[in-house]
Amino acid sequence: MQLENVRLFDGTGDRLQDGRRILIQEDIISEIGASRNQHNEGDDYCIDCSGLTAVPGLINLHVHLCLDASQDPLSLLRSESESMTFLTMISSAQKTLEGGITTVRDLGTRGTLIFELRQVIENGRVLGPRIVASGQVITRTGGHGSGWIGRECDGKADIREGIRSQLKQGADVIKVMATGGVMTLGTSPYLASYSLEELETVVDEVRRENVQVAAHAEGREGIQLAVRAGVDTIEHGTFVDESIIYMMLEKGTVWVPTISPHRFAERNREQLNKLISEAKPLIRSIRDKDRVEEGRNISAGALAHFKKYCMTKDLKIGVGNDAGTPFVPHEDLVLEMEMFMEYGFSNYQVLRMATFGNAHILKLDDHIGSIEEGKLADIVLIQGNPLDDLQTLRHIAYVIKDGKMVFSNPEYIPGGIDCE
Repeated sequence: MQLENVRLFDGTGDRLQDGRRILIQEDIISEIGASRNQHNEGDDYCIDCSGLTAVPGLINLHVHLCLDASQDPLSLLRSESESMTFLTMISSAQKTLEGGITTVRDLGTRGTLIFELRQVIENGRVLGPRIVASGQVITRTGGHGSGWIGRECDGKADIREGIRSQLKQGADVIKVMATGGVMTLGTSPYLASYSLEELETVVDEVRRENVQVAAHAEGREGIQLAVRAGVDTIEHGTFVDESIIYMMLEKGTVWVPTISPHRFAERNREQLNKLISEAKPLIRSIRDKDRVEEGRNISAGALAHFKKYCMTKDLKIGVGNDAGTPFVPHEDLVLEMEMFMEYGFSNYQVLRMATFGNAHILKLDDHIGSIEEGKLADIVLIQGNPLDDLQTLRHIAYVIKDGKMVFSNPEYIPGGIDCE
């Protein structure tokens, strides 16, 4: 494949390069140079990219492909067969690509379905992003995710067995629920789910296999315990404070704040309030009632703490949006990126974070995250300049993953396919 007359954001520099030529051989970027408008013999086809900007494929660090982003995806997941869930996951994967997202980290699934989806995508039987998968999450009995994406593990021996089972099935990362969460009745996002000793066991066991640990942690105590234990990433980190931020700086812990679900929630507040109201008959105790009421304050707390600490010097932050949860579409990582800008990041900073930065967090930056010779050809061609307006990331003409054209949209294709 040959791309001519490309305006290039390669993910490493802070400026666009005009008039570039990108040659792709099989799945690798083989050459980048000045455009010549000459079709190389042997290339399948040549695309005239006049008016288009090439950016690296976006990377979403927090998704749930088994959830369909509806008003109540959890009820659907619990009521349908595994076969139906797998169809949902195929659809989610295809929508992900259509949003210019070529790599995802899936942090919680039903059974072993994510490993099966990863395999059929790798075999080319269905279209979808590259998947870094956790499989089921490690949670205590009755903890967050229990009964839908969780493997219940209590005590050090049980935790080690659970982790080893997930790794045997093919997990690339292990996710542990360090606190409760708003989507699981009977748990509180404010309260720690595991002791420090148990979380240290998680980290110790995972380190033996040289993979990473992601910790769902919303309340202060759970975040602090997870960081002290040595996890690699804090997911959500809703109620971080100054002492925790300093500890994260010392340990090199990455914060994946997932702030856009709160914006989607505000946009759909009436529907969510109705859902909460209908859930009340299912509440088993006063503790659950408190959890539902407290859940209304999560959004305000998350955004306030992100605003306060997101620009801390040298703090490592990843971009992920919890795709699949209520109203959070798999194809839209851009809102998360736009919200980062609302709190002080530049277009360049957030675009680099969602590409090369996220690749670095996953330890995959030798292969993806930038458009450079020798790297995998994950390229998104958009109409417009994302360094002027991030909204242009929604104006996708082509998506290329592993050197193959996996999506095109005629609405944003200004020129022809063939070069002169």
